[in-house]
Amino acid sequence: MCLGCTRRCIINQFILAEPVTSGNRPDDNYEQCGDSWSGSRQLERQQPGQGGLAPQTAAPVREYPKKATKNPEELYPQGCPRGGEDEHPNRTDIQVSTQANGNMTTSAVCLCGKVCRNPCGLKIHQTKMKCLSGRQVVQRTGPVPGETQEEPGPESPHSAQTLHAPQATPQVRHSEHRRVKWPSANKGKEWCQFEEDVDQVLEATARGDADQKLRTMCTMIVSIAVERFGTKEQHTINGAGEPNRRQKKISQLRQELRLLGRQYKQAREEDKAGLAELRNILRRNLTTLRRAEWHRKRGKERAKKRAAFIVNPFNFTKKILGQKRDGQLACSQEEVDEYLRATYTWIYQHGILPRLLWPLLVYDVPLTTVEGLERKVSGYLRRWLGLPRSLSSIALYGNKNKLRLPFSSLSEEFMVTRAREVLLYRDSSDTKVSSAGIEVRTGRKWRAQDAVDQAEARLRHSVLVGAVASGRAGLGSNTRPQYNKARGKERRQMIQEEVRAGVEETRSSRMVGMRQQGAWTRWEQALDRKISWPELWKAEPYRMKFLIQSVYDVLPSPSNLFCWGLAESPACPLCQRRGSLEHILSCCPKALGEGRYRWRHDQVLKVIAETISSGITLSKQQQPARHSIAFIKAGERPQHRPRQVGGLLTTARDWQLKVDLGRQLKVPHTIAVTTLRPDLVLLSESTRQVVLLELTVPWEDRMEEAFERKRAKYEELVGECRRNGWKTRCNPIEVGCRGFAGQSLCRALRLLGMRGLHNKKAIKNITDAAEKASRWLWIKRGDTWATQAT
Repeated sequence: MCLGCTRRCIINQFILAEPVTSGNRPDDNYEQCGDSWSGSRQLERQQPGQGGLAPQTAAPVREYPKKATKNPEELYPQGCPRGGEDEHPNRTDIQVSTQANGNMTTSAVCLCGKVCRNPCGLKIHQTKMKCLSGRQVVQRTGPVPGETQEEPGPESPHSAQTLHAPQATPQVRHSEHRRVKWPSANKGKEWCQFEEDVDQVLEATARGDADQKLRTMCTMIVSIAVERFGTKEQHTINGAGEPNRRQKKISQLRQELRLLGRQYKQAREEDKAGLAELRNILRRNLTTLRRAEWHRKRGKERAKKRAAFIVNPFNFTKKILGQKRDGQLACSQEEVDEYLRATYTWIYQHGILPRLLWPLLVYDVPLTTVEGLERKVSGYLRRWLGLPRSLSSIALYGNKNKLRLPFSSLSEEFMVTRAREVLLYRDSSDTKVSSAGIEVRTGRKWRAQDAVDQAEARLRHSVLVGAVASGRAGLGSNTRPQYNKARGKERRQMIQEEVRAGVEETRSSRMVGMRQQGAWTRWEQALDRKISWPELWKAEPYRMKFLIQSVYDVLPSPSNLFCWGLAESPACPLCQRRGSLEHILSCCPKALGEGRYRWRHDQVLKVIAETISSGITLSKQQQPARHSIAFIKAGERPQHRPRQVGGLLTTARDWQLKVDLGRQLKVPHTIAVTTLRPDLVLLSESTRQVVLLELTVPWEDRMEEAFERKRAKYEELVGECRRNGWKTRCNPIEVGCRGFAGQSLCRALRLLGMRGLHNKKAIKNITDAAEKASRWLWIKRGDTWATQAT
């Protein structure tokens, strides 16, 4: 029976209340029921009340849209009503079209070979014979070519949803990041027992395909290991933004300072003194902590850069010099040349020199070969710094010169390295090495073994002599370890330092024999000056060149040009006397009359006045140092007390500074009546104290002479002030015209209470002012002096 006949039977039985008899039962043949199908369609279109239909019991009849054809197969949907499952045979049948008696018939062939008349018969056959029981039904994932994609309509008996199968979302495998505390490798019993237990568990639980088994195996192994051995605790590392204890303390002190500041504004007058003292204490603590934190960060950065340089020096240098730059060059050619010179010298000191010392240590290289290499290196250093070839190499590598440069001598490092090699062989803990008698060969000019023996003899002699005075310092000021009590690395270090001292003594003896370049050996009152790498890099163009050449007197002065054969006369361009460097910078009478030296004197005096003025401001925030006698009971040890930082400026709050700049300075008549004009007068009327400071910028050889002359000049004035009831101090100050501070400057600053970093910075500013002024005088040595040029 076809679908049309079945529908007709349902209409006749339930709607028309007509029983199905043999006369009205549709036949199974499709050709015999064509009219019946059309009749049933007509019955459906009847109005209520026609054809025996009761209006009150009639069910609503669904009207179907009119079709252009009467093919019953087109009246029903082509899909299946079972949630998207495909009922069309999927590669299980073959449709064959044959033509018989002029009519086209379609037959279907099953997989078992059965030939059915139509697809409907094929489905019945496959259902009864179970031909598709061994095949898996595939869900439709898209429209089949030649078919219309089905969409639910208002007459669909199912829920309105598409029949397309949704794509399965791939499962993401999440791994468990658990660090198992595995036993050590030598515990074989634990590992064997663990392996047996894991095998038993996996045999009982592992199912599925290979991927599932592997996933199960990994999960089970980790779970059993965590249950049996435990997990490692993950140590949390402080993040980059988390402050340390010192930074937390700094933040706490800043909050306390802000709180004290608000309390100070609201406090009464009698309470402000105590609050001010507390604020000063917190400020000092805060300054100390900030300085320590700065040094810690700087040391960390330097250690990081040092480690990167040791790992790969050439790559480190390449990062400094080989980086691609963009933009516009906003500096002069002279500044670029000066920067390159400083960079080349740094590369030699930290890149080339360490690389040269290793092959010189491994191979038997004589000292003469090393000296030849040093001469070549010295030539390049002079060229990079813009120095003349006549400058001695002692000026480049001397460790006890008045002006020390940050360069190391190749021959000196070679001697120290080979001496260390002798000590390592001789003092080795391995008896076979120490008794082998290994000889370190360094040529016939210098032998490492002889240098070590001489250094040890000098150290033993120093033990017999004991502590001696060094310079103007008293006994016991300079402490050093004793050779007879040193052992191991400390003793070897002392021997190496003694070898280095022997090399330095040889340099000093040679420099003393040089009348012109060795004149600095006679500077008794001048302090040493050391040029650091940051100062060398940040120096202005030609500043370092002038400083080195002026110290060793190799500037192209008229006398030097005449000596070198480059000038016809050594006369000074101003006064026609012998134009030496000393004459131009310190002794020319015409330059003195024109006010050139007075201008340099005022430039240095201005910096000294600014330094003292800032010291007075800082001293008002400090309390005067109290000197008390600490009594100690019998049997007790004295307790160490922190040294109170104070000076003359902390003894009063009404210090007045008078400077001889711009107008003539006169000593107040309340102190003394005199025609002398000291450069600086510092007085306090409440404590009746007065300090007289007299500045001189002489040639470095005559510092001591200038000090004695100035002290004798103001000796009478000091006596008169004391007779008038004033505590008077007179301190002459000497600053060398080439930028070297005298010991009198240090004594004066120490008397006023400037110590530590403040003292060091003040001395540097004062000496830089003298050096810059002298360099300007040197540049203008042949020009007319005018006020606008100054």
